Amino acid sequence: RAMGGGGARAGARAAGGLLAAWVCVAFLPAGTLFALHPALMTVGFGALFVEGVFAALALRSVAGKDRVPAIQYHMAVSGAAVLCVLVGFYAIYANKNRSEKPHFVSWHGLGGLATVALMVGSHVGGLFSFRALGLMPLLPDFLQTRIKGIHRFAGSVTFLCGCASLISGFLRPTMARGGTTWAWIALTLFNLALFVQALLAPRSSAEKP
Repeated sequence: RAMGGGGARAGARAAGGLLAAWVCVAFLPAGTLFALHPALMTVGFGALFVEGVFAALALRSVAGKDRVPAIQYHMAVSGAAVLCVLVGFYAIYANKNRSEKPHFVSWHGLGGLATVALMVGSHVGGLFSFRALGLMPLLPDFLQTRIKGIHRFAGSVTFLCGCASLISGFLRPTMARGGTTWAWIALTLFNLALFVQALLAPRSSAEKP
């Protein structure tokens, strides 16, 4: 039987939290600049962004006075995810500068750069689509009617790309930990499966506009 919306979110929280904690324990004790990269990227994408996307999916069934706080929660969690990812991105960029190594020469590096750019763009789109912030009138008319859809689509693609970036990173020689690597990949794929299931689940009549 398919896991319900609440069960999917609980499962994603558990898997994302375990993944983030596990990677942090594996790398942070080294106390290096490089260690911040896998740790913060996993916290950002594996835990916080997972919570953010499930908070967004939960908005389907929230209306009235409860909707604004729910959107604010989604925005805050997503913002924290963006902050973690940006600091994690800076950590690996600065580490390569320190080691005098070239940037963005691997598929992981190029894909990660594109994913970070997409994540930032998606978050900015979300800020513009939240009417309470008063930013939507700054957009051209043709975008004002489309920005919410663009934000939802970009967020979904960002999550898919984030999972791919995590997996490609786990497989890098500098991060490989034998069987532990495959456990990290399994947790990432588990979260991805829960997200796809929740995204494709038919909406109940209470959730439809």
